[in-house]
Amino acid sequence: MCAGCDCSRRGRRVRDRRKFMGRCDVLRVCTGCLWLYDRRQLRGRAAHASVRVALTHALEQGNRHRVAIIRNHMARDPFTVVQLSDLHLNPKVQRSIDCLSHLRQRVGAIGPDLMVVTGDVTNDGFRDTDSFAWARHELERFGVPMHVVPGNHDVGAAAVLNRLITHDPSGDVRKEHVDAWLDVYEADRFAVQHGRWTLIGLNSQIMGAGLIDAERRQLEWLDRKISAMQVADQNVAVFMHTLPYMRSPDEQIDDMSAYWSIPPSALQVLMQRLQNVNLRLFATGHVHWYASFLRDPVQHVWCPSMTMAIDDPKFPRGGDKIGFVLHTFEDETMSHQLVEVDIETGETVLFHRKSLDIPGRGTLAFANLALDFTGTLSRDGMLLPGVAPRLIELAKQMRITVMTADTFGKVDDALADLPVEVHIVKTGQDKARMLADLNPQVTVAIGNGRNDVAMVQAAVLGIAVCGPEGMAGELIRVADVVCRDILEALDLLVHRLRIKATLRD
Repeated sequence: MCAGCDCSRRGRRVRDRRKFMGRCDVLRVCTGCLWLYDRRQLRGRAAHASVRVALTHALEQGNRHRVAIIRNHMARDPFTVVQLSDLHLNPKVQRSIDCLSHLRQRVGAIGPDLMVVTGDVTNDGFRDTDSFAWARHELERFGVPMHVVPGNHDVGAAAVLNRLITHDPSGDVRKEHVDAWLDVYEADRFAVQHGRWTLIGLNSQIMGAGLIDAERRQLEWLDRKISAMQVADQNVAVFMHTLPYMRSPDEQIDDMSAYWSIPPSALQVLMQRLQNVNLRLFATGHVHWYASFLRDPVQHVWCPSMTMAIDDPKFPRGGDKIGFVLHTFEDETMSHQLVEVDIETGETVLFHRKSLDIPGRGTLAFANLALDFTGTLSRDGMLLPGVAPRLIELAKQMRITVMTADTFGKVDDALADLPVEVHIVKTGQDKARMLADLNPQVTVAIGNGRNDVAMVQAAVLGIAVCGPEGMAGELIRVADVVCRDILEALDLLVHRLRIKATLRD
């Protein structure tokens, strides 16, 4: 009889490593219970394989009691998953080799149960398919069970997305690109079960891309997995390269930022299926930006890149990190942590921002907009007419921060539902310190008061406005441009050639 679950199946004899009165008990356990007793000895690998076989067999037999027993044993220890993304490996680039060496040390110190790479393993592997085999070999040297799904730099992107950033059709996903990936990696999707959790990996690059047969096969496979997950009452975590959506499934993005998410038609098809399971997590890459947020009841985790950060103004703030994510799955809970890695990378790339060449001043990039509120955007605490639509338009290209002492106590109501972040400050030095955090080299500052002087002077472009409450004389002396009102100032940032005309030599 099995010492783990009292079943009558014959099993192997194992030595229980718990000490009892100075000895180790030798027990007989079935395959399903092997995981409980032998996991540490086998470092999780053979044990996980054995229990997956036993669990699959129990599911096929419809033996719910047996499923519950195995799942209970499996869930007693946390299941850890390292997620890497956007490595952009190239055997000809020394930085790729150095990055892999550093990662092997960090991941080896963690000792995860599984490693998942969510795409862009290579740097345009579809143009040089030899890099697929090299990258796979290097990843296998981590010595950790691994699953890999492709990204746009591996097999290409859907044409509708690729055209948002380039007119080059060679970057479109094609059947031959996917076939080349499969020749080396053997699969572009995966399913892993552990306790109450099923981890699903999907090829997001074929979603809505016109590869009808490939997308159909993936959906049929997903339907079969969903049926099994429903029988077993599983929690579900989905890993893929491209975001399902940026912030909301019903969002409508009509500019370049749509590049980061799967096409809306594909999202509808995917969510129709996933609404039938207990979806708990979307773990993605692609954006080169770290973020974590909850869209009830689904946790979204954006894994950063190991190469560089990319800053889109629509991304949540503060995600310019380099590293990877460690996920931990337990019976009914999950958690994750960002693991930052200290390696040399390029500067953060400003996505969807237009630079401005000014003769005599060089090239200016405007990533952020820092605004005073009282007397600049408002009169007596009330937002001035025409300001709101301009802020909405500018937020498509810049992150907007409003800093104010809020003299009239009305800023929250005045700016409600606008795409800005409000900070209450007391002094001009507080504003200057906050501007330093924003990076003054890519920040425009606009104000009208004496406590705006340090902020306007430090910004890459400082604009003074003569608002309805006047303008401090000191501000005129440090500003790059002086405007009659806030609408003129905001319009300069929409029609930027006006800035060039004013500031050029």
